[in-house]
Amino acid sequence: MKNNTNPATFVSEALRRCKPYVPKWLYRRIGDRFFKRKQYARALLCYTGTICSKDRLRCGRLGICYGETSNEERMEHFLSQAADLGSRDAMSLLAEHFYTMHNSEKAAYWARRMYAAGMDEARYLLIGSLQALECYDEELIGLLQELAEQGDREARFALGTCYLEGKGVARDYAKAMVWYLLAARQGHPMAQNNVGYMYEEKLIASPGPDAAAVWYLRAASNGCRLGQENLEEFYRKKNLGYFGFRRFRIPKWRCHVS
Repeated sequence: MKNNTNPATFVSEALRRCKPYVPKWLYRRIGDRFFKRKQYARALLCYTGTICSKDRLRCGRLGICYGETSNEERMEHFLSQAADLGSRDAMSLLAEHFYTMHNSEKAAYWARRMYAAGMDEARYLLIGSLQALECYDEELIGLLQELAEQGDREARFALGTCYLEGKGVARDYAKAMVWYLLAARQGHPMAQNNVGYMYEEKLIASPGPDAAAVWYLRAASNGCRLGQENLEEFYRKKNLGYFGFRRFRIPKWRCHVS
């Protein structure tokens, strides 16, 4: 007689029926094999009810299985349990998950736990979460300062914006320009645009009448849409038209803006 049972269904049903008669340690080992093969639904069948609450590795794996089967509440429960037992991977997964889901409060919580555990990569998640929460406090400014001094161009741009807008620090156009210039020289398009903006709006002393155009052009060349719009507006104000740069010659010595 031909058996039309789906093999996947047959295996899952066999795992379910045999569970009361098979030692838990064996089911955990079988679950490990399924997990490594990324067969998360079967691994979930094996792990459920067989793992110890102090088993850091398998608590984390059980959380991943629940995440892969779209049970976020149970995923958070078991990953949190693994993180409380010291699992760095669980902390990282939780922080990234909540950051992706735009739950900035929980993302910031787990990013802080990661940073306290010595995971330097947590700084980027923590900065992003705090910025999303509009929480420009000493913690955020300190992290930005630390990264900026290490040469991170995104941190330099963000720190320049804090000084430009007075977020978390006293407004200081000179310091804003220092950090924007450092980021701009590393090729950051928005920093290049903002340098041009600060020169055009006379927020800082300009080294020449065409300094703003130089930086707008650099930003536009790097694909910054706002830089392109500002450059076009700059041409319009000079009555040069959209293709005015061909007639608007910037001397070479003026291109080395500092």
